[in-house]
Amino acid sequence: MKITITSRRMEITQPLRDYIHNKVNKLSRYKDNINEAHVILSVEKYRQNAEIYISGNGFSLSSAEETSDMYTSIDVAIDKLERQAKKLKNKKIDIKRGAYSRNNVVTWDQEVDEEEKSKKVVRLDAFIPKPMSVEEAIMQLEARGDDILMFRNARNDEINVIYLRPDGDIGLIEPEY
Repeated sequence: MKITITSRRMEITQPLRDYIHNKVNKLSRYKDNINEAHVILSVEKYRQNAEIYISGNGFSLSSAEETSDMYTSIDVAIDKLERQAKKLKNKKIDIKRGAYSRNNVVTWDQEVDEEEKSKKVVRLDAFIPKPMSVEEAIMQLEARGDDILMFRNARNDEINVIYLRPDGDIGLIEPEY
């Protein structure tokens, strides 16, 4: 793996260079085909910035962090890259297993800072959209008491969505191709 280190307004010491090489090389346990890594270090007053870009066959990941300590900035930026690489690796595994098929209902995990939340599709409504005018759709929305209604617009024969806005008005979503 080719590792390029660029510094702005600072001098890179050999221990810092070794630290960066060790940290970046550890990313190869998540992505084995990393070809290149570019690390940009900069100092602005009391802010220590670390930007890290990695790329390989068919992917590129990047992260940036700013703290008061350069080693901490590098650590946090590497942690972000590790999370991105894990997510990319898991997504490729799921694709190979067929989890992203059109006909499947998918359960996924979304990482939010340090807390993980699991989201699931809990309800799946299937229907045949009835052709109607926008006025008819508004009356249907009000009659059903729902907040959203999908329908086939009789005027242009395309799928449209009307929804109840927080201010009490009705919103209309029309696709543009």
